[in-house]
Amino acid sequence: MKTRKRFYSIRIRLLTAFLLLAVVPLSVAGLYGIYYSIRALVDNTLHNIEYEVSSKAEDIEKFLKKIHNHVLYLSRSPTLLELIETENPVIRKRLENEFLNFSKAYPYYYQIRYINESGMEIIRVDSYGDRTEIIPREKLQNKSDRYYFKDSVKYPEGECYVSPMDYNIEWGKVETPLKSVVRFATPVFDTEYKNRGIIIINLYGSYIIEQMQKINIAKSGITFLVNHKGEYLAHSEYYGYSDKAVSNSTPLANGIRNLNKDYPPEIVSNILSKKIGIEIIEDKIVSYSPILTGDRLSKSFWAFSLVYPRKTIFEPIMRFKMVFLIIGAATILASIIIGIFMARHFTLPLSEFLKDVDSIAEGDFSHRLNINSRDELEQLADRFNLMAEKLEEQRKKVINWNEELKREVEKRTKELKFEKNRLEGILTCAAEGIIVADENNKVVMINPSAEKILGIHRNNIVGKNFLQCHRRPENVEEIINKEKSSNLPISTVSVYNSKILDINVVSVKLDERNHGSMMIFRDITDRHKLEESQKKLEKQMFQAEKLSSLAVLSAGLSHEIGNPLAAIKVVVQAMESELNLSGNQKRFSERIITEVNRLNSFLRTFSDFARPTEKHVTTIDPVKILKEVLFWINKKASNQGISIDYRDNGAIPMIKADPQQIHQVLINLILNAMDATPNGGKITILTESDGADIKIKVADTGKGIPTEIIERIFDPFFTTKPTGTGLGLSIAHKIVHDHGGEINVLSEEGKGTTFEVILPV
Repeated sequence: MKTRKRFYSIRIRLLTAFLLLAVVPLSVAGLYGIYYSIRALVDNTLHNIEYEVSSKAEDIEKFLKKIHNHVLYLSRSPTLLELIETENPVIRKRLENEFLNFSKAYPYYYQIRYINESGMEIIRVDSYGDRTEIIPREKLQNKSDRYYFKDSVKYPEGECYVSPMDYNIEWGKVETPLKSVVRFATPVFDTEYKNRGIIIINLYGSYIIEQMQKINIAKSGITFLVNHKGEYLAHSEYYGYSDKAVSNSTPLANGIRNLNKDYPPEIVSNILSKKIGIEIIEDKIVSYSPILTGDRLSKSFWAFSLVYPRKTIFEPIMRFKMVFLIIGAATILASIIIGIFMARHFTLPLSEFLKDVDSIAEGDFSHRLNINSRDELEQLADRFNLMAEKLEEQRKKVINWNEELKREVEKRTKELKFEKNRLEGILTCAAEGIIVADENNKVVMINPSAEKILGIHRNNIVGKNFLQCHRRPENVEEIINKEKSSNLPISTVSVYNSKILDINVVSVKLDERNHGSMMIFRDITDRHKLEESQKKLEKQMFQAEKLSSLAVLSAGLSHEIGNPLAAIKVVVQAMESELNLSGNQKRFSERIITEVNRLNSFLRTFSDFARPTEKHVTTIDPVKILKEVLFWINKKASNQGISIDYRDNGAIPMIKADPQQIHQVLINLILNAMDATPNGGKITILTESDGADIKIKVADTGKGIPTEIIERIFDPFFTTKPTGTGLGLSIAHKIVHDHGGEINVLSEEGKGTTFEVILPV
């Protein structure tokens, strides 16, 4: 009689093991929570330190900004300007009292001075904390040799100079007791915009250091202040918080420590990077923040830093971390021991199963498994034996299929290789530049023509984004996206290294999926320049023909109309003389003569434009002529509520031209700008030269010229003004061209118009 085998469920054994091993995931979850809790504590601590430092740096920046405002306020004092103009002793006394009151209001200002353009102290007030005094004239010094005077007097109006922090020097020697100061200065200009010296405030350096010290009260950290070169201005450990500030301008600079002696180069670089940050290095935590002095020309700055011992900050967190690590380690160890025991008990029958399976896996499909575990594993072995039989049958079929597939692959490989070689030959010989990119726009191939046009080697572009071949890559990327969506080639024009490229882009697709793109381009720079030159020449010829035709017409009109007008005027004047006209008759005759005179004036302007005028060329100063024009026009502009700002961008050389005609051009352009500028508007005039030409630009803040009429503004009789003749710009255009120059216009509706006159030197 056959005995039925009894099976014990493997699921029960697995369930028992998983229940015991549940401790492990719980331990992992606990450790995970501990880790991120500690991480959050650390991050929060570092953030608080960084915020404390940046807040203090921001407070010091605001304080420095206030000093800038004080310096600018004093430089614009009406009393100061009046003293500069009159040198009146009464005015001087009043200004001394203003400085004295200002010094009393801000006792942390050591000195407030006005130094004239020759470097002589004119007014000086010193503050010693408990007392403030005006320095007598006999004790005033000449500071023309001091670096801060030489530097600050060169600054433009409205800009403040900030000196390094160094010791105050009196009568050529370092003042004792030592006083570290920072100087804030701005130039002073009189009503004619002539530099008349500087206003300068000496700030006690100890006041800034005291503000820095407040952040470290009752804490074990170190604070220090360095300049943009990394030199210590103050350090709570090395120099304390007294007047021991240093800089290159004092003897102490040779013996002062530098950041590079205390910190690694990368940390020094970060501290001096003008950025807010915090770093952990070895046993220290370094938090830093820039302090911008406000000197926008020298761009100098300070860096404020707070250094804590790492142990002081992280010791409580590390104790908390250690306790939980011990608990976690104990839990994991227990789980491992239990897991090993259960795995050993479960894997004994599996070891026999694996040995038999290895034989079948090595290709012996005739081998059969012999497992007697009385559980699911034995059932699995029976099914595995059945599978081995079927695999033996399928292996024979696979071997046959593999041979057929191998032959087909070899055939297709030869065909693809032939096509690849043929395509590479075509691309290499093509005169157009060709770049092939993958779906991520990375270059995979570039032909020799593309290398020549772009001036790059394939090793420098293959594998990189091909959009960098364009000055505006976002435009080309937009075109590529359009091509992908439309399935049609897209053409555009782009600029690369001063070359104008005609570009065609087409996608490489397979089964409606984009696999990259191909860009084909050619250099059309010469063609473009030729087209532009031809357009410019045609425009000049057209303008010349119009002016020539108008000259003939105007000459005839002036003759035919001028003679009858002269006769009318003579007749009316004779009637007045012989008939003794009165009343309405007198008023009508005067009206006739007025209208005749007005029409004669128009005919003279018309004739002057029509016939060539004789030029009286001489060497002239264009800036002098411009200033003469501005002298007569400024009053009219002021009455209309228009401000005129003249700027010279460097020295302007003398030119050969007719002074009267150049005067007429400038008058016409500036009057046109005034007509276009509303009440409260502004006209800016700029002169500059590149050595070969001079340029005079007249820019207004009017409503601008509409695009549709800007091409006609130089045409005779074209005007948009109700009372204009339309000849002003035409005459200006003709004069400039007769002098071998150019006149250009740039206008934007709603913002204004700029006329540019270019004359050869």
